[in-house]
Amino acid sequence: MPSSIKSQFLLALSLLTALILANNLFSLRTQDSFEENLDKIRLSVANQTLIRELERDILDLQRMLLIFKESPKQANAHRFKLVLTRLDNNLDKLFDVSLPAQLAEFPLQMTNKLAEYRHSFNDIKQKRQARDKIQNQILTPLFFQLENQLHDKAHEQGTNKDNVAIIDSLRRHLHAAETAYLGYLLHPEFTDVSEFSRQLQACREVLLQWPTAPADLTLLISDLEQGFSELQELTSDYVFQVNILMAGSVAEFQYMTRELNLWLTQEQDKTGQHVLAKAKQSRLYGYIFSLTGILLAALVALYFSTRITRPINQLTKVFHKLASDQPVEHIPQTGRDDEIGQLEVAADVFRNRNEQTQQLLLQTRELLEQQELMNQELEQAKQKAETATTLKSIFLANMSHEIRTPMNGIIGLVELLQQTQPDELQKNYLNKIAQSSNILLSLINDILDFSKIEAGKLRIENIPFTMDSLIDNVLANASIKAQEKNLKLVFHAMAHVPARLVGDPLRITQILLNLTSNAIKFTELGQISVRFDWQQDSDNQGWLILEVQDTGIGIEEAKLADIFDSFTQADGSTSRRYGGSGLGLSIAKHLCEMMNGHIEVSSTPGQGSCFKVTLAIDLAPDSTPLLCSEAGKFSGRLYYLCKEQDPLLALDYLQTLVGQCRLLPFKQAESLTELTPDDALLVDIRQPEQYQILTNMLEACQNRNIRTGLIFSSATQNRLHHHKTLRDSYYLACPYSPADVRRFIQHLLNPDSRLPSYSTEPLPRDDLEGHLLLVEDNPINQMVVGEMLKLIGLSYDVAENGHQALSKVINSPHYDAILMDVQMPLMDGYQATLALREKGVTLPICGLSANALPQDLQRAKDAGMDDYLTKPIRKAALYQCLARYLPQA
Repeated sequence: MPSSIKSQFLLALSLLTALILANNLFSLRTQDSFEENLDKIRLSVANQTLIRELERDILDLQRMLLIFKESPKQANAHRFKLVLTRLDNNLDKLFDVSLPAQLAEFPLQMTNKLAEYRHSFNDIKQKRQARDKIQNQILTPLFFQLENQLHDKAHEQGTNKDNVAIIDSLRRHLHAAETAYLGYLLHPEFTDVSEFSRQLQACREVLLQWPTAPADLTLLISDLEQGFSELQELTSDYVFQVNILMAGSVAEFQYMTRELNLWLTQEQDKTGQHVLAKAKQSRLYGYIFSLTGILLAALVALYFSTRITRPINQLTKVFHKLASDQPVEHIPQTGRDDEIGQLEVAADVFRNRNEQTQQLLLQTRELLEQQELMNQELEQAKQKAETATTLKSIFLANMSHEIRTPMNGIIGLVELLQQTQPDELQKNYLNKIAQSSNILLSLINDILDFSKIEAGKLRIENIPFTMDSLIDNVLANASIKAQEKNLKLVFHAMAHVPARLVGDPLRITQILLNLTSNAIKFTELGQISVRFDWQQDSDNQGWLILEVQDTGIGIEEAKLADIFDSFTQADGSTSRRYGGSGLGLSIAKHLCEMMNGHIEVSSTPGQGSCFKVTLAIDLAPDSTPLLCSEAGKFSGRLYYLCKEQDPLLALDYLQTLVGQCRLLPFKQAESLTELTPDDALLVDIRQPEQYQILTNMLEACQNRNIRTGLIFSSATQNRLHHHKTLRDSYYLACPYSPADVRRFIQHLLNPDSRLPSYSTEPLPRDDLEGHLLLVEDNPINQMVVGEMLKLIGLSYDVAENGHQALSKVINSPHYDAILMDVQMPLMDGYQATLALREKGVTLPICGLSANALPQDLQRAKDAGMDDYLTKPIRKAALYQCLARYLPQA
C-alpha cells in the first residue's frame, strides 16, 4: 500500500478510470452494433417505400389507362407517360436491391411486363385514333348527308302525301340508328349494335315501298353500315386489350410487388428481433459494470473515510478552535508520515503562534478603541459642519425669499408710479427709492452667489457668445451709474479681439459689473476706463484680458492682499461712507479661478486703481475680429474736426475701419469749403457752445450733401437732442461700444442705410393680446403684476392658491397663459402645475418666485412649468416672457 495520501488517491482513481474505460469500450461496441442494425432498418424501410411506390404507380397507370379509354385526350396520354417514366425510374432502383434467389427475377419480369404494357397502350392509342377517324370522317358525314337529302326530297314531294310519309319514316329510322351509334360510342354494348342494324334494315324496307326512291340513298345506307362495322371491330379490339390483356399484366405486377413487400416485412422482423437481443445483452453488461463501479466506489469511500476523513475532521475541529481563539489542550498524534502527520505538526505550530497572536490582538484592540473614539469625535465635528452649512443655505434661501417678496412690491410699485408722469420732486423721490431697492437687490444677489461658491454649487457654462452683446450689456448698466456722478466712462476694445467666443458670458459680465461698480463708487472726479484685449495661445484658444481703471481714492499697498477676502474692504471707514458688503471682489476672484483665470490689482492712494482680469477662453468656430476695415466702401477723404488733442472717437478705431483720417482743429473749420459730396466729416462736440459756433458750417455741409458725423459727450447730446441739424446728422454719443462705432461708420459711409438709434431708452413695444390667470396669494404682488399686465394690454383673473387655479382652469378653460406663484397656502405652485399637466392642460405656465437658486429653476421645469421669473418682477422681463407665448395686439 502506498505511504502517502496522494499515492493512495491516485491508485483509487486509476481503478475507477479503468472501470470507466472498460464500460465506455463496451458501450462503443454496443453503439456500433446498434448503428449497423439501424442502417439495415433504414435500408429496409427505404426498400419498402420503393415497393409501395411501385404498387401506387401501377395503380395510377391502370387508372390513367381507363381515363384515356373514356377520354382519349392528349393531356391524359401525357399523364400516362409521366407515370410510365416514374415506374421506369423506380424499377431501375429495384435492380440495386439485394433480393433472395426466389425473388431475383422479379425486377426483370416487372420490366418486361411494363414494356408489354407500354406496347399495348401504343396499340390502343392507334386503334382509338383509327376509330375516331372513322367516326369523324365517315359515319358523321354520312348521317349528315342522308339527313340533308331526305330534307330536300321532302321539300320536292310536298304535294305527294305518300312519299312524304315514306320520307318521314326513313328519317325516324335514320335518327334511331344515329342514336344507337352514339350510344355505342359512349358505352360499347351489343344491344346498340343490334339496334343500329335493325334500324338500317328498316330503312331498306321503307325504301322498297318508295318506287321512285333515289339510288344514292341505298348506297349511302350501305356505306353507313360498312363504316359502323369497321368501327365496331376496332372498338372491340382495344376494349379487349384494356379489360383483359392489360388488366392481367397489372395483376401480375401487383402479385410481384406483394411478394417483395412480404419479404421485406419478414426481413424487418428479423432485424428487430436481433436488435432486441443486443439491447438485452447490453443492458445486462451495463448492470454488471454499474454494480462493480458502485462496489469499488463504496470500498474507496470507506477506506478514505477511515484513513483520511476522520483524522482530517479531528484536525479541523482543532483548527476551528484555534481560529476562534478557544483553548486547545490536546492535539491528536497518530505518528503517521503522510500529509495527516504534517497537518498534526502544523496544528501544533499554529497553537503556539495563536497564543502569541492573542497577546498582539489585546494590544491592537486597545489601540483601535482609542482610534474609534477619535473617529467618532471627527464624525461628530463633520456632521456639525455639514449641518451648519445646510442651515446656512436654508437660512439664505429663506431670507432671499422673505426679502424678495416685499421687494417685488416695492420695486414693482415704484416702476408703476414712474409711468404715471409724476412731477420732478416726486420723480426724484421715486428714482431714489428705485436706486435703494436695486442696491438692496444687488446685495442679496451677491450673498446668494457667495453662498453658492462657498458650497461648491456654482457651475460655469461653456456656450458661444458675442463680444458685442457682452460689452453692450456692461456699458448699458455702467453708463447710468457714471452719468449720475457726472463721470466720464470710456470703453475701448482692441480691434483684433475676436467677435465670437465660447465661455460663460453671464459670469464674465458679473465680473465686469462688480469691477465697474466699485470703480464708479470710489471715484468722485475723473473717468472710468474699461479696456478689452486678446492674446492668442493656440489655434482655438486664447486669453481674454479685461482692465478696469479709475481715478478714485486708490488702495494702500498694505491692504491690497486683503481686498479679495470675503466681507472685507480696504478701509473700514469706506463701508460707512460708500456702502457695500465687501463680497464683490471676492466673488469676482472666485469666478476668475473657476474659469481658469486670475485677477490682479495695482493702485496708488489718491490717484486711482487698475484691476486686470485674465481668463482662458475658447475661440468660436469661424470667428472674425471685432472690427474690420470698411475702406472698400468709401472712396473719398475723411476729416476729423476736434478741439482737444485726444478726440472723443478713438483714432485706432478709425484707422482700422477707414484707414487714413486727417485731424483738423476748430480754427481750420473755414478750410472745409473744399469738401465734395464724396468726402465725409467727423466733428467733436464737447460743449453746447461748440455746436452753436459750428451750426452754420454744419448746415452748409448738409446743403452740399457732405456726409457729416457728430461725436457728443453724453451731457451735450441730452441738451441738443431736439435741435434740427442734429436730427438730420449721423451722431455718436459717449460712452460708446465697438458695435456703436461700427454701425456709426457704416451708416456714415453708406447714406442709403437706415439711420441707427443710439437712445438708451428701451424701444417701444406693441401691446400683447390675451386673457391670463394670475395665481398669487400676496395682495400687493397681485396688484403689482396685475397693473403690469394692464400696461401691456392683457386682461386677467386672480386665484389665491393652487386649488382655486385648478378649479378656474378646469371649469372655465378660456385662458391663454398662467402666471403661477410657487409658494402659496393649501396648494403651492409646483403641486398645482403637476395637477394641471396630469389633467392634460397644455397652457403656457410661467412660475413666479422669490427663490433665485438654480435648483429652484430646475424644480420648476420638473413640475412642468414653461418659464420662470424671479422676483422682483420687472415689466420688461414680464413682457419678454409673455411675448414668447402670446400674439401681438
